[in-house]
Amino acid sequence: MFRIYLTNLASYNAGILRGEWVDLPIDNDEYAEVCKRIGIDAEHEEMFVTDFDSDDSRICGLFPYLGEFENVSLLNWLAGELDALASWQIDVYAGTLELGNHTGDIYSLIALTQGLDSYMLLEDVDDDDDLGRYYADLCYYDTSTMGPLADYIDYDSYGRDVRFEEGGVYIDAGYIVCIDDTATTLTWDDLPDEYRLCFDVRAFV
Repeated sequence: MFRIYLTNLASYNAGILRGEWVDLPIDNDEYAEVCKRIGIDAEHEEMFVTDFDSDDSRICGLFPYLGEFENVSLLNWLAGELDALASWQIDVYAGTLELGNHTGDIYSLIALTQGLDSYMLLEDVDDDDDLGRYYADLCYYDTSTMGPLADYIDYDSYGRDVRFEEGGVYIDAGYIVCIDDTATTLTWDDLPDEYRLCFDVRAFV
């Protein structure tokens, strides 16, 4: 779903770049091989992430919220949750990042993947005029039966008022709005075993 450039911190501090791109999610056996190649083991476990990348531009909106010393097991969890989403859900997830309904830490970014039912995406609603027409038809009347009178409604202004009131935003896929602000809270204890990686200090707690 996305990849990280994992770097040996001790070597880096010594002026030697030892690192490798790692595709996430990854299983523990593959990860152990990566760590072996870059000199990470139970005695030399200091590492950091020097870069993030994804072939999906929608996922790239995550990267400003992720730091170089993020826990790799948690990154693996995040990638696994994203990997399980359908394409339209990735659109919704990208929209939630624009809405800013998260604290910015990795736990809240993971929790967003599990709370997408709290958001509504109106596909092909690209501006205030579209939004106004959508809500006029949904809430008040069928504009298709109004004849020429429908042309005298200021849909743009109505849509703008709706957007301001709801706090929604336009994304590439359409219009997205939060319809339930109940937040899911996750902790280290919620991390599934399948995403726990070796040479991770907290993985052995």
